[in-house]
Amino acid sequence: MQALVVDPRNPVALKNLGAILGKEGDSLWALYYLRQSLEIDPQDPQTVYGLAFAYMELEDIEQAQKHFQKVLEMEAPDDLRVLARNGLREIAAWQLKIGGPIHRDIRKSS
Repeated sequence: MQALVVDPRNPVALKNLGAILGKEGDSLWALYYLRQSLEIDPQDPQTVYGLAFAYMELEDIEQAQKHFQKVLEMEAPDDLRVLARNGLREIAAWQLKIGGPIHRDIRKSS
C-alpha cells in the first residue's frame, strides 16, 4: 500500500491492510497490522472489531470476546455493534454446547 510507504504510521492504511489480510485468511499478519493501527488510534471501533475477528480465526477466544465486548463499549456504528453482538453470541453458543467457558479450539469442536 502506497499510503504506508509515505506514512508507515497511517492508522487507516494499517487497518485496511489488516482487514485485507484477514479476509484473505492471513490472520497472523492481520493481527500484526491491526495492533499497530490500534496503538496509533485506540478509539477506532473498526480496528477493535478487526482484532476480535482475527482472534476468532486464530481461536484465541478470550481475546476475541474481550475485543467484541470493547466494540460494544465504544461509540461504534450500529452495523458494527450488530457484528460484535453476533460474535459474542457465537462464543456463548459454543460455551453452552461444551458446558463451560471456551479458551481454544472453538471451530474444531463441530
